[in-house]
Amino acid sequence: MNKSTEEFSGIPYVMTLLNCLLATWYGLPFVTLSNKNIPMSTINGTGAVVESIYVLIFLTFAPKKEKGKISGLLIFVLGMFSAIAFISIFALHGQKRKLLCGYAATVFSIIMYASPLSVMRTVIKTKSVEFMPFFLSLFVFLCGTSWFIFGLLEKDNFVAVSIFPESNLENFVPLSQSGLIDVETCPNSFRLIEFLKTVVQVPNGFGSGLGAIQLILYAIYCKSKGEKKKTTADGSLEKGLVSNGNPYQENISSKYPLQEGRVETRV
Repeated sequence: MNKSTEEFSGIPYVMTLLNCLLATWYGLPFVTLSNKNIPMSTINGTGAVVESIYVLIFLTFAPKKEKGKISGLLIFVLGMFSAIAFISIFALHGQKRKLLCGYAATVFSIIMYASPLSVMRTVIKTKSVEFMPFFLSLFVFLCGTSWFIFGLLEKDNFVAVSIFPESNLENFVPLSQSGLIDVETCPNSFRLIEFLKTVVQVPNGFGSGLGAIQLILYAIYCKSKGEKKKTTADGSLEKGLVSNGNPYQENISSKYPLQEGRVETRV
């Protein structure tokens, strides 16, 4: 155990924590006005606990600069969740509460799935998957796909496809009641709704696609995982490395410089 976070990024763990917290909150019956999403709350509640452990471990072993950045992001995440929960409890009710929590969960779900993009860029640049674990990529794909299918089966578009919480035209009446769309004074409202139904955000479908891309990148560059460059651009050995295959053994000649014209043997 090297007790170091090395080049791993802590951003995906913190954003996943926020996503789990918001998904847990959204799945509660008093938010979604239904008991169908209780599995969503229990599963994501467990995920929030696990991600909290990940973040704490990362903060324990991260370098000082990275620790400060991730700590600031964690404070923002907890503050954002607290604000959304507070507003949804005391300021909103019924369909408005569901809309707020659903949109928040959707937006931050997309941000969570997009957070490994910097790692994917590093993989393409270095042609190495050293800092993109296979199982993390695999379960990003499986998680996104599973929740996308769950949202379709439960007909909850905030889980699968989110612009509006319902997909039937007659169920858009609550939107007019919430003040988002006035179907009585706007003759083109239904046409607009039909258009927006085709231009939807797909948070978990988006995550499934990104997971698939990560798996493809892993398949392309997996053979170069863990390879270390032992030569510089001009072909000479890097300082501190020797050609015996042990990258951790210091170069004896750099540690014990010999005077010109002398030959010295060290055991």
